[in-house]
Amino acid sequence: EAPATIRSVSLSERSYLAAGERLSTEMLLDVSYGYEVDGVLHEGRRASFDDRAEPHDRRLRALYSRLNFALVTGRSVPAFYDPDAPGEAVLDIQFDWRRLGLGFGGGLAVSGGLVGLWLVLSPFRGRRPAVSR
Repeated sequence: EAPATIRSVSLSERSYLAAGERLSTEMLLDVSYGYEVDGVLHEGRRASFDDRAEPHDRRLRALYSRLNFALVTGRSVPAFYDPDAPGEAVLDIQFDWRRLGLGFGGGLAVSGGLVGLWLVLSPFRGRRPAVSR
């Protein structure tokens, strides 16, 4: 983690043709920031693991507001960088599990798998070695 100074930030909407010639819209977060690692200055362009979202997405709007506030006030924000590649960084490391597309059916499958694993392993929990007297 290193303190980063926001140089610019914007949130815009983009329309594009999706599969089946359907017009879709998405938000794009564009940011530029500087940070220093071991005396070397780096410039970052990624705000999060996914800087695109549906137009109603609150996560991206909240991140934009936080970064814009830092830009206006001159406050630094933490940049989380890869120690093996310090030029690669993001400002927000939260992961939106809903983006995995599990939905109800996928969540039910994961829950069923965990219960099944518990049932398979549960007979081994109660076994204890015999104690000789």
